[in-house]
Amino acid sequence: MGVIEIIFVAVLSIYGTINGIKWKDINKPKKVFVIVAWVGAIIIGWNKYQKWAQDKFLEKVNADFGDITNIKGAKIPQLRIGASSKEVFTLSQDAVLYIKEKPVIKLLIKKDKLLVSTIIRKFDGKAIAGIYQNQWEMFDNKDYDYNNDETAFEVVTKPDRNLYFQVELKDGVAGISGFLLNDKGEGVFLLTNASTKTGGWIKGVNPEQEFKFQQTMDRPIFKYPRKRFVGVREKY
Repeated sequence: MGVIEIIFVAVLSIYGTINGIKWKDINKPKKVFVIVAWVGAIIIGWNKYQKWAQDKFLEKVNADFGDITNIKGAKIPQLRIGASSKEVFTLSQDAVLYIKEKPVIKLLIKKDKLLVSTIIRKFDGKAIAGIYQNQWEMFDNKDYDYNNDETAFEVVTKPDRNLYFQVELKDGVAGISGFLLNDKGEGVFLLTNASTKTGGWIKGVNPEQEFKFQQTMDRPIFKYPRKRFVGVREKY
C-alpha cells in the first residue's frame, strides 16, 4: 500500500464516521468511542506511513549496492578492521563488502568525502538505521543514537553509549568497527585486536547467540546525544 492509499484510508474512515452519525444525538460514551476510533485511525495511518517510508528507503540502499554507475569519478577506499589496525585490504571493484554472499556495506570516496551506503541491523535482522550515500534515516531512536561528520559515521547504544557501528576515513583507508549483519541477523563483529592493539579482530555473529559487549570494543568517535553535539568529536 502506497502513501496516498494510506492517507486516503485514514481520512475516509474518519469522514465515514462523521457522515454516518449526528453528533448532537449521541450520548457521551458513544462520543468518546468515536473520538478514540478517530485517533486510532490516525495512529494506524501514521504507523503504516512510517513503515512504507522505511521500506522505500531500505529499497534505495539495497539498490545502491548493485549500482556501478556511481563509482565513476570516485575512489574505492581500502579497509581496515578496527580503529587502529595497520593491516588493510582492498574492496572488490563494485566497492561493496559482502558477508555470506550478501552485500552489507558500500564505500566510496568523492571529493575527499566518505560516501557510505549500508543498513545497520539488530541481532534479529531488523533495521536500526539506513545510510544512502551519507543520507541517514534512523528507525530505532529509543535504543540507539548516532552521530557523523564528513569522514565518519557511527551508531551507539542507549543509555550506555557502547559503540555498535563505526566507519571512519583516514588517509584513504576506511576503518570499520562494530556489527555488520544481514537481514537474518548473521554477520560479523569487528574491532581492534585486544592482544596486539594494532591488528583487526573478527567474531562471527548469529541470531541464536547472546552477544555481550566487551571492554575491548573500540571507543566512540563522537560526543552524545547528537542533538546537543552534532558532528562534535570526543577528545581522548
